[in-house]
Amino acid sequence: VVAITELMHPVGGGCPVFEGRPRLAAWYRRVEAAVGKDLFLEAHEVILKVRDCPPADPVIKQKLMPRVLTMIQ
Repeated sequence: VVAITELMHPVGGGCPVFEGRPRLAAWYRRVEAAVGKDLFLEAHEVILKVRDCPPADPVIKQKLMPRVLTMIQ
C-alpha cells in the first residue's frame, strides 16, 4: 500500500506511470481491489486533485519526466 501511494504522486501530476507497463498496471489493479476502489480513491483524493490545477511549466515537466520514469523501471 505504501509503494502504490508513492507511484500515485506522479500520476497526480499527469505522468502515465502505469501506461505501457502491464505487470505494474496489474499490480495496481490488485492493490486497488484489495483495498476497495472507493477507499483507494478516497486515500488518493488529494494527490489526484493536482490534475485539476493549472498545468506545470512544460519545460520543467519534460525535464522531470525522464527522472520519474527511470525511478519506476
